[in-house]
Formats: sequence, C-alpha cells, structure tokens
Amino acid sequence: MGDTKEKMDWFPTGQAGIRYRKHPTRKHGIRYDRYFALHYKLDGKLHDAGLGWESQGITLAEAQSKLAEYKKHHLRGAGPINAKQEKAERKATKKAEEIKNMTVDKFYQEYYLPEVETSELRKDFTNKDENLRYLKWIKPVLGDKQLSKIGDTDIQRIKHNLEEHKINKHNLSPRTIQYTLSILRHIFNVAREKGFIDKNPVSFKKKSMRVHVNNGRKNFLEHGEADLILTELKKRSEQTYNIALLSLNSGMRFGEIAKLKWLHVDLDNHVIHIMDPKNKNNRDVPMADVIHEIFSAMPKGEPEEYVFKNRKGEKLTEVSNVYSRVIKDLKLNEGISDKRYHVCFHSLRHAFASKLAKNGESLFVIMGLLGHKNPQMTARYAHASQKDMVAAVRKFNASVGESPNEEKTSEEKIEALKLQLEKLGISADQAVQILTSKSDNQATPEVKSA
Repeated sequence: MGDTKEKMDWFPTGQAGIRYRKHPTRKHGIRYDRYFALHYKLDGKLHDAGLGWESQGITLAEAQSKLAEYKKHHLRGAGPINAKQEKAERKATKKAEEIKNMTVDKFYQEYYLPEVETSELRKDFTNKDENLRYLKWIKPVLGDKQLSKIGDTDIQRIKHNLEEHKINKHNLSPRTIQYTLSILRHIFNVAREKGFIDKNPVSFKKKSMRVHVNNGRKNFLEHGEADLILTELKKRSEQTYNIALLSLNSGMRFGEIAKLKWLHVDLDNHVIHIMDPKNKNNRDVPMADVIHEIFSAMPKGEPEEYVFKNRKGEKLTEVSNVYSRVIKDLKLNEGISDKRYHVCFHSLRHAFASKLAKNGESLFVIMGLLGHKNPQMTARYAHASQKDMVAAVRKFNASVGESPNEEKTSEEKIEALKLQLEKLGISADQAVQILTSKSDNQATPEVKSA
C-alpha cells in the first residue's frame, strides 16, 4: 500500500468514510506524508479502497469525490461501488478497445505466434511451415482487417485463392488447401480462447468449406523391396537399419520410435510400451523375435535415456537422410511423379499392416497394433492387393449365384465369404462396386491408404 513495510496506524480525517496513515519518515510540506484510503459501508457491507499518498497528488478533496462517486453508483444501481469493481471495469474497457483495434496480423504476431512457438507439442518445422502459409495466403487477404469483423465472405476469398492457384499452377493438393484453412481455423480458435471473438468464422461443417481430400498414400512395398531397403541400410547405418526394422516389425511411427526410452522396452515380457503417440492413446505392442534380438544386443541405457539418439546424444527429430538416399539409390520412386505412390519411411508401417491383413488377421487386431481410434483408418492401412480383392469378390459373386441344395448351406457360405471380405479390408460398398464392374479388366475400387 506504500513504499514502506513498517506498520502504520490509521487516523480519522474528520470526514466519514475517509482515513489516512502517516509515513514514518517522509514529509510533505511541513507535515508527514499522508496516505488516504476509503473505509465505508454500503448495505451493511464494509468496503476498503486505498487511494494514494498526498505527495503523489492525492488530496482529501479527491478522496471525498471518489467516495461520493461510489455512493452515487450504489444509489443508481449502475457503476462500480468499490476499487475492485472499478479496476475490473477499467480492464474491460481496455479489453474492448483492444478488441476494436485488433487486426488479424497484429493478433497473429502478438498472441498466436508466441503461444505456438513455446508449445512443447510443436516441432520447429511445423511453426515455420505454418508461418510461410500464413504470410502467403492469409495475411494478404485478412492481415489489415479487424479480427472481430471477419466473416464467411473473407474466409471464402482465401479458399477461392487457394483453389484458383491449384487450377492454374497445378501444385496445390486438396490436402494442402485443407491444411492452410486448418491453420486459419486454429488462429481463430486461439482468438476465441483469449476473448477476442465469440465464434470461430472457420467451420468445416459448412458445405462451402469442405475440401475433397484423397491424399491417401498408395506406396505399399512390393515383394522383396523391404528386404532391399534393409540390406542397403545395414551397410550404411546400423541405427537407421535398426529403426527401419523396428517399424517394419511393429508398425511404429517414426515419432513413436524417436520418443522410445529404455524404460519403455520390456525385454522380459517381450513388450514395447508406446507412450504419448499421435492419437494420445498409449498402447503396448508385442515385441517380435527379431526386435527382441536387436534390443538385447544394444547397450542398455538409463531408464529415461532415449533408445535411439542423434550424434549429440539427444532425441531424434527426423528420419536420417541415409534412408532417403537408399530409396533414391534403389530407384524405388523413379519415374513416379505422384508423391502418394512414393516409398518413404511410413511405407514400412504400411507393409507391417498389409502383411497382417494378408495373413488373415482381423481388422480389430490390426487396429490395436497400429493404435488407431477409427476402424476406417485401419482399413486404409490393411489394404488388400487388387488381385486378392478380385478373387474374393468373385468367390462371393459365385456363391450368391449358386442354386443351393439347402438354404442353410447357402447362408453359411455367404457368411463365410463375408468374413473373408472383412479380413481383406473390403467394405460392402467396395464389394458392390467390384461386382457391378462392366468387365474383368476394369480397374477395381481401391482401398484408400494413408
């Protein structure tokens, strides 16, 4: 309440509801400096409000004026009746003025960027990528506009610009458009959380905001390609080889492998504990024998030590470029312009899931091993080959066309074939599309991969 911590007694001013304290050493004029404060009751409730020192310009007359103001507000039933309410009102007024003057770019620079840049869940390259997209697509359209006035028309302008660029330049995929709009939505989500807007103007529930995305990867490794990759990796980098082998035999994502610590590796029970994965649901993955052999041969570190580290002994942040060089040297992506068909590190996870599906494992089991929340995602990974799909549907078609000797036998056959279709990851709609194909040579519908 002042610039001294020594206890001071209150003295009456002769005016009801106003009192003061004397400064123990400092004088103002010929007398000791006085600190004025209000001490009054309204409706039986006691209120206190410190005003300030006389040397700072606070006078008895000003204290009287402030007390009269509070009492007037009380009688009218409007306005602050104590210092706490007055402070809250000033804060609200300041916030309202800030909202009025807040542009999209000012909010992005002063609030959004500092928040995402300090988030431990984000990677540096994610922030850099978002910033580039903001500067190229969002700022030119919305940067100088008032944040609270942004509406659907403004959002549609950005979407239109992205789609026009796609048509004319042929280098923006639907997923890129969707991702840029998602950045915009996140900016407004943060603005809503901080009280700058009441409603997010970006909603993918609106039909006009929908972007058809079919970016599912179709880069399933052909027979023998995984062996070629592993053979070359083993020659060049033992750690990259071990990481690739782990993904191929567990379906683990690179991010999950990079986070793996020795306390997560249970050699006794042949289990890998995957913590804080992409979908936030921890899971346990049984350890294949080949993986158990690799972990057993490695020097075991401290429980909190990462199993795989970079040259500085720190957590890995990206797949080693040794892997990409091997893919390039083996020419696995040569002549393929569509990146969805490119072999990448994630292809090893695909290969693991595909092999499980081809071995007849149920989608439920594959879903658990991959750590998926959505069964549709599992079906995309557990992608049966076109040959298997055609063969399965032909069997299904033949069984439906038969003249059964017994109704029960026919039903049993149909149920068995339906189960076979399910194991191959073929939905009922896909089966219908294949059955209604005009010729055997016509391309059959393909399960989307990601």
